[in-house]
Amino acid sequence: MPSGQRNLVDHEWSRHGTCSGLGMQPYFEALRTAAGRVRIPDALKASGALLPLDQDAWAQNADADLKLGGSHGRQP
Repeated sequence: MPSGQRNLVDHEWSRHGTCSGLGMQPYFEALRTAAGRVRIPDALKASGALLPLDQDAWAQNADADLKLGGSHGRQP
């Protein structure tokens, strides 16, 4: 996993996930579920104001991190 993506997973877990009351895997599963429910209005999409986000790549990296024990095995 590229270091920038690893740093994002580490940051999200240590900054937000550890306070969620969930373990790492349930936290990232809930995060992916929530992200999948976001609907961006067509007008905003058409404006060009959005940054590209490859959710599939992010999810694969998060899954790989979980298989490795994620964030060095830290749990809440």
